[in-house]
Amino acid sequence: MKPRVLVQLKMKASGAGGRICSFTEGYRPHFRVIGSDIQFAVTAVLCPGAVAPGDEAEVEFEFDYPTKVDYSPLAVGSEIEMLEGSRAYATGTILKRHETVA
Repeated sequence: MKPRVLVQLKMKASGAGGRICSFTEGYRPHFRVIGSDIQFAVTAVLCPGAVAPGDEAEVEFEFDYPTKVDYSPLAVGSEIEMLEGSRAYATGTILKRHETVA
């Protein structure tokens, strides 16, 4: 298993620049720590169901490239934006980090 983070997400509403549709496991956005320009590829691996525009949810994400990219900026307490291309459509806080790699 790759390292993972549990994130408390707050999705923007569709009319406020958010996504048009929901997402669930397998979705592959990027994270950016607020105040930084570095993006991190992640994959949603545990969702409470479909996460829709305007929702708040705890979602677990796996790091896509843990042996090639330094994901240390995604530390517990970090405030992040979730991106689709260059568009931020959610904000969140890292709640937990699991370092297991298999």
